[in-house]
Amino acid sequence: MFSKYIPQHFIDNYHDILKNNYIVIKGYVINAEIHGMHAICDRLSNQGEQGAKAVSSALAQIIESLLKIIHKRGGSVYKLSTDSITAFFPDT
Repeated sequence: MFSKYIPQHFIDNYHDILKNNYIVIKGYVINAEIHGMHAICDRLSNQGEQGAKAVSSALAQIIESLLKIIHKRGGSVYKLSTDSITAFFPDT
């Protein structure tokens, strides 16, 4: 049930985590940020509800695409905010 919220490399190493209370995994961390997002939101907020819907729709499409790429490549999302994602990719 909660597996979609837990990084796959934690699930794969669950028994070692229980045994040692920690694991060490080498890998790569990336942070992707949408440059200029605050300026875009400010400009579109002048359009009222229509502008808010446009921002929300665009963000949803971008984030959804990034999530699919991250998971397809074996990564896990560690932090997700309005305009950025931090992900970890185990060194495999």
